[in-house]
Amino acid sequence: MCERDLSSVHLGEKAMISITLFAYVLVLAVFITAIAAKSCQSRWIGIVQGIALQMLVTIPIAVLQLTGFVWKSWSIDIAEAIKVFALSMLFDMAGWTVITPFEWLVPKRQTWVFSNLSEFGMLWIIKVMLIAGIIAWLRERYQRFWNVPTIVIIILLAIDDCMTIDFPWWGT
Repeated sequence: MCERDLSSVHLGEKAMISITLFAYVLVLAVFITAIAAKSCQSRWIGIVQGIALQMLVTIPIAVLQLTGFVWKSWSIDIAEAIKVFALSMLFDMAGWTVITPFEWLVPKRQTWVFSNLSEFGMLWIIKVMLIAGIIAWLRERYQRFWNVPTIVIIILLAIDDCMTIDFPWWGT
């Protein structure tokens, strides 16, 4: 069997389209499930709603990144910005609490996160599921979804995400 050095493999147009399509499907599935099951009191629905809430917090950050407010020298056309919007949301969910340990664990990473997706993904999943679990627990504990601890978590998530608004997840 022939072995290949995958470090020099670049994602082609088809691969990038499938990744962005997967990102849109994932984001839409989470949002639709969270909205459709808003009256359910299941712990699993609480976790889905916690993930959806984290995605919702990243929308302004993704818009700022893709419209050029963060990187003035980076030009991206509207069609491409729409294409990668959901992907940007998913990477922006990481925030400082994932980016900082990721850069410490992988100091000599290649140009973009996809080359070290397993390390980044593991940290991302830990953070997202921990926050979603806390939100699900709060949802069980309080009668209303919007309660003081949940609002504090949303504010902390926004701060966490804003601290890494300039993280170049697509490459350097």
